[in-house]
Amino acid sequence: MLDAALHALRLASPEANRAAILAALRHQGTVVACATGVRTARPAFAAFWASYTSGFQDALRSYRPVTAPLELLGGRNW
Repeated sequence: MLDAALHALRLASPEANRAAILAALRHQGTVVACATGVRTARPAFAAFWASYTSGFQDALRSYRPVTAPLELLGGRNW
């Protein structure tokens, strides 16, 4: 919920984002809505995390190391 609000504000600086988050958290309705959203998402996240820790993580590790092509790095060689 807060991330959607920040996206809608299109604030550029971290300081402005922090101020917007703190202002929203002073509003009790926002805090209740965030807590409800987290509680609602918990079962879905638990299922996702269980699938990740039960084999997907090992499958990812079995691949060779990945390097982003230079096109994705803006032509820079880091």
